[in-house]
Amino acid sequence: PYYTVDAEWIVQGRIGGVLPSTPVARSGADLFTNYSSTIGSEELEAWHGVADLSWDITDDITLRSITGWHKFEDFRNFDLDALPLQGYEVGFGTNAQNPFGGTALRPTDPDQESQQVTQEFNLSGKAAEGRFDWLIGAFYSNDEGSGAQTASVGSPGLAALRAGFPFFVVYDSRSVQNQSWALFTQNDFKFNDVVSLTLGARYTEERLKQDVSAYLFDASTGPVAARYQCQAGPNRNTRQLTDDGCSIDQTAKFSGTSYLASLNLQFTPDVLMYLRTARGFRGGALQVRAPTFPAAAPEIATDYEIGL
Repeated sequence: PYYTVDAEWIVQGRIGGVLPSTPVARSGADLFTNYSSTIGSEELEAWHGVADLSWDITDDITLRSITGWHKFEDFRNFDLDALPLQGYEVGFGTNAQNPFGGTALRPTDPDQESQQVTQEFNLSGKAAEGRFDWLIGAFYSNDEGSGAQTASVGSPGLAALRAGFPFFVVYDSRSVQNQSWALFTQNDFKFNDVVSLTLGARYTEERLKQDVSAYLFDASTGPVAARYQCQAGPNRNTRQLTDDGCSIDQTAKFSGTSYLASLNLQFTPDVLMYLRTARGFRGGALQVRAPTFPAAAPEIATDYEIGL
C-alpha cells in the first residue's frame, strides 16, 4: 500500500506549537481503509451512591440530609496515522506506552478520573396555621480529578538514526480540585386564598485550583540532558532537567448570590396570575487546555416574567 503522512503538527510541536488535537495523518488509497496494528479502545467505569435521610423533629419541622458520591475512570487509546508500524500513536494515561518499542498501546492509568462528594442539610417546616412554608439549608461539594495523555512522535528507528529527527514523547497531565459551599432559603407565605408570595435566596462561594504540565520528552538525548521541552507557561519553548519545570499552578475564587421573588394571584381554582423575577449565578472556570489564560468569568442571568 501507499502511505502519506502529514507531519505538520510534529514540526509545530518541535518548535513549541500547540499539541495536536485532531488526527491529520492519513494512509491508504482511500479514506475508508487503514493499515493500523493498534486497536483503539475506550473503557469507562462509573460508580454512584446517594443517601437521603429525613427526621421529623415535630409535626411541623423536618431535618433532611442528602449525601452524594460519584466516581469514574476512563481509559482510552487510539492510532493517529493508521500505519502498521508504531509512529504516531496516542495512549492515554501515565506509562501508557513504552517509547522504545511495541505496536499496541495498553494504558495502565486512566485517561481521566474524578471523584465528587456532596452534602446538603436543610431544615423545613410550617407556621402561621399552615399558611407559611419555610426552608433553610447549607450545601458543600468537593470535586477532585486528574487526567494524562501520552503520544509518540516519530519512531525508535528514526531516533536511532539521529538524522535531525529525535524521538519525542508528548505528555500532557492535569489535576484539578473544585470546592463549593452555599447557604440558601426558600419561603412561601399565603396571605389569603388569592394572594401568596414566594421569596428565595442563595449565596454560593467556589474555590478552584489546578496543576497542568505539558511538555515534549526527547527520548533520543542522554540521560543527564535537559530532555523536557515545555509547551506552555513561563518556561515555554525551553528545555528543563525535570518535568517540574513545566508545571503551571492556578487558583481562582468566585462568589455570587441568586434570588427568587414571585407574587402569585390565584383568582379562581383554575386561574393563576403571577409576577416573578429571579437571578441565577454560575461560577467561572479555569482553562485546563490553556493554563496560562485567565479564568473564565462567572455567568449571571436575571429574569423577569409575567404569567397567566
